Amino acid sequence: MTAAPKKNLPIKVSPHLPSEIRKRGPVDVSYEWYLLKTVGLAVLFGFFSGFVGGIVVNTRLGEDFLWGPNSKVREYFSTSEAEHTILSRETLTQKALATTVGIYRASAIVGVTAPRTEDRLASAFFLTADGYLATTSPHIRSVSFKDLVVVTGNARVYKIESLVADTATDLTILKIKGLNFDVLPFVNNDRIDPGAFAWVVSPGEGLMPSEVVAAAVTLSTKDRQPFSSDIPYRFAVLKNSVGAESVGTPLLNGKGEIVGVIAGNKNNRSIVRVGFLKSAFDRVLKNHKITRPSLGIHFYEASQTLNAQENTSYGVRGVVLAGDSARKLSGVDRKSPLAPLALKAGDRVLALNNESISAVRSLPDILFDYGPGDRVEITYVRGTEEGKTTITLGSLNN
Repeated sequence: MTAAPKKNLPIKVSPHLPSEIRKRGPVDVSYEWYLLKTVGLAVLFGFFSGFVGGIVVNTRLGEDFLWGPNSKVREYFSTSEAEHTILSRETLTQKALATTVGIYRASAIVGVTAPRTEDRLASAFFLTADGYLATTSPHIRSVSFKDLVVVTGNARVYKIESLVADTATDLTILKIKGLNFDVLPFVNNDRIDPGAFAWVVSPGEGLMPSEVVAAAVTLSTKDRQPFSSDIPYRFAVLKNSVGAESVGTPLLNGKGEIVGVIAGNKNNRSIVRVGFLKSAFDRVLKNHKITRPSLGIHFYEASQTLNAQENTSYGVRGVVLAGDSARKLSGVDRKSPLAPLALKAGDRVLALNNESISAVRSLPDILFDYGPGDRVEITYVRGTEEGKTTITLGSLNN
């Protein structure tokens, strides 16, 4: 038997509705009910969005994670955009000159509309929009900062409120009073490889192309002078010398990111890496001074200076303790946290917190990632025996 076809049942209007609505029929009632649900959902969504938006805008949640200057989301998107953006030379020149300033004696600009280039003691550049600057010029340390002024590219003059210097690198952090200064971002990767292309800022002129040709230069007056764990000595080096007016200016990549600072040694060819600058600036903000950790040892690099035989147990790994009697340098200082180990000349320090000391990362480079008072594990070789010990790093204050 074939089943009988189903009949279309009439749609009824609920009898509890008012008579004036039931008279309009089921189609109109269904349509109005659909509109009512849509409006209701929109109102609920708007209320929820406003509630969440208020939390984002008015709480530390938004400030630290979503939209503020400390935002991880903002950092991700700005970094992603920068990674794909190579600025034109004209655009990059405008940005670089806007953030670069001159430092003069206050007496040199009295009664003049624009200070003379030959009167400039140093160049510097803004780190923050609220007036922190950096330079590497050693000349300003010979003058009281109260006698110095900062002159911006638009010829505005500012007094210096504070000055903190690191004598080991000539890195100096300044502070002036003001807001909304132009700044450039730091590069994320601190490494500068030989052969890398970069732009050098020449105040008043623009940008000069350059090339990094080496990754190390010593500040020692003699090649055989032992290095100190407490003094950075590895710097990137530019192919060509630059003028004295460029000392203290930033070295930039094609994206407009700061990769280093031009230093005034080795014919103005050395570069203080941006990692040193960032660490020093963080400590100035925290402690109002540039503090660095101290290990208190003197050494030669096994990979470059000692010609160590590669068939030994440790080859060219780490650094080898060494002293210099003429300069009254001992392999391990009396106040060194390693002094209790009784290490002698010829013993080695191999690693900090399991990070090997090598030609790629020198001992001061690794130490600069830590702060005074930090606890670190040291891997060492005393005689023929390898050992590990945990120490507390000392402090160097500038």
